[in-house]
Amino acid sequence: MSLRNNQIAIVHGTASPLNELSDIIFRNHADYAIRHGYMLQEFRLNPNEGQLWTLYQMFANNTGIRRAFWIDSEAVFTNLEFLLTEHLPIGKIVMACDIFGPSADCLWLENCPEVVRLLWAASRVETWIFEGHHPGTIPCREQMALRYLSLHPPYQELFTYVEQRVMKSYLLNECYSDDRPKDDFGQWQAGDFILHLGGLIPALKVSTLESILNPSSKTPSPSSY
Repeated sequence: MSLRNNQIAIVHGTASPLNELSDIIFRNHADYAIRHGYMLQEFRLNPNEGQLWTLYQMFANNTGIRRAFWIDSEAVFTNLEFLLTEHLPIGKIVMACDIFGPSADCLWLENCPEVVRLLWAASRVETWIFEGHHPGTIPCREQMALRYLSLHPPYQELFTYVEQRVMKSYLLNECYSDDRPKDDFGQWQAGDFILHLGGLIPALKVSTLESILNPSSKTPSPSSY
């Protein structure tokens, strides 16, 4: 059976307070969904449950969604022309690999029993691994749970990995001031699918997005950063 655009969901989930930045990001996610006729699913995340439990509940309770694209609340689509079904492989769980390995910032998922089972298991593993820790004190909880399960049966065959800039890019000069190798691995360039603002200081996030997303402004080149 062919996959129709109205069977694909763009999933916007955030636990951040509503402000100018969150408004810009939500409108960008909505614009992308509307452009291609995708569903838009918006969730206010409970810090005690998180991303994986939200996705599990959405898939388990909505059989009309056959695939979903989770995009982080600090990421925006910078190339709205890409169709998900043409730009990304049709794997059960598709993740990008950045310099630290598989990343859960953006996920391209099939709504099928194997993935629903994985999402439930990962949400439980996440709880067990970090039992006794406040959710806000452990970065990348969901990512670490997915990485753990991806190494073991029966889940390792569900994962497909793509090069980082296929799914997300960073403004490296602004995000990393330490001794990271100067090789531009993952550096955002005009035309890339998604820009992730993780690591960018809050004061720069709104101005950066406005300069990149405002069609009346000249899109900055990577050298600008």
